[in-house]
Amino acid sequence: AIMPDVLLRVTPEIQEAAARLESVLSSIAGCDEEQHAVPRRLNGASQASLGDICTLSRLTRLHAPEADRKWVRDLVRGSVLLSAPQTPKPREKDPAVAARLQKIENARLNAEYASMVRDITSKASGKEKQAAEIASFKASIGVG
Repeated sequence: AIMPDVLLRVTPEIQEAAARLESVLSSIAGCDEEQHAVPRRLNGASQASLGDICTLSRLTRLHAPEADRKWVRDLVRGSVLLSAPQTPKPREKDPAVAARLQKIENARLNAEYASMVRDITSKASGKEKQAAEIASFKASIGVG
C-alpha cells in the first residue's frame, strides 16, 4: 500500500465515491473480491489510509462512469491529516569513528601544507627526512 501510515479523515466526497463505486463494482460480472474490499472498508469509516484513498481513486477512474471518476486530490480536498509517518531520529556519530576521521583529515591537511611549503623550507638531511616520515607513519596507524 502507498504510505499506509498516513491517516486522513474521511470526507463526504470519499464516502460518496466509495458507495457509488461499490454499486458499480457489484454490477460488473467477474469483478474480484479485492476490488470490493476498499469501498467496503471506506463506507462508514471515519478515517482512511492514503493508500486506500489512492486505490479508491484508481478504481473509480477504471470502472466508474466518467462523471463519477475521482482523482486523489478531489477525494482528499477538505480532509484533515490525522497521523503522519514517523521521521527517524538522526543517528549519533560514534566518537571513535569521529576521532579517526579527524586524525585522517588532520594528516591530509598537514600533507597538503607540507607540499605547499616544501620549496621554501630548509632541505632536511636524509636521516631527518626518514625519521619524520616514520613518525608520520606511526602517528597515522596509531603506534606509540
